[in-house]
Amino acid sequence: MKKKYGPERLEAACVKAIAVGDPSYRTVKGILIAGTETEPQTQSTGDGGAAAFLHGPTRLFAADMTPVTTDDDRDDHGHNEAGVA
Repeated sequence: MKKKYGPERLEAACVKAIAVGDPSYRTVKGILIAGTETEPQTQSTGDGGAAAFLHGPTRLFAADMTPVTTDDDRDDHGHNEAGVA
């Protein structure tokens, strides 16, 4: 790859591959083929791929930890799993 793309581009592609966490030959080659070794890194959203917490901060820090029944937990007749409306 050094002969085909040059040492500067190869080094930049290696740095980028390491930054994204996949310094494999295939990744470096793909970066060089795409010509993206000099493009700036995109900023991470900061969630690290974690699932969203959908209950909000009041539920997260609530002292009463009684399970909350949502509409998704009810059947078509408005009853929860125990059969209570």
